[in-house]
Amino acid sequence: MICGKCSEVVQENNKYCPRCGAVLVPPAPATLGTVVPAYQLVAQVPVAITPKSNGLCVAGLVLGILAIVLFWVPVFGLILGVVGAVLSGVGIAVVKRPGEVQAGFGMALAGLIMSGLNLFLHLTFILAS
Repeated sequence: MICGKCSEVVQENNKYCPRCGAVLVPPAPATLGTVVPAYQLVAQVPVAITPKSNGLCVAGLVLGILAIVLFWVPVFGLILGVVGAVLSGVGIAVVKRPGEVQAGFGMALAGLIMSGLNLFLHLTFILAS
């Protein structure tokens, strides 16, 4: 049989088209002189659209985690904290841009918080010594 929406050849026992997800309904018996398509399109199965993840948000989260773990390294931890905070901030700005459908706000926020905590710990250790 053939899908009425995408013209894909479908096996007889399928309820949905494997290509487009259309619901397949068996045709009514044909009477003499009428033309009935093999299968008719009744409804389309909803498909969830997953937003694309933002790479800046992921990078900010990873650098924020590394900054917290390596905050005791004098210069390296400070650089990780600053770069992680910048990447997280830019990632938040990109995700919140109108018209954008991107995921990653939570990752960027977590990266920004961890990078800020890292910078706070660095300043505390610098002022304490």
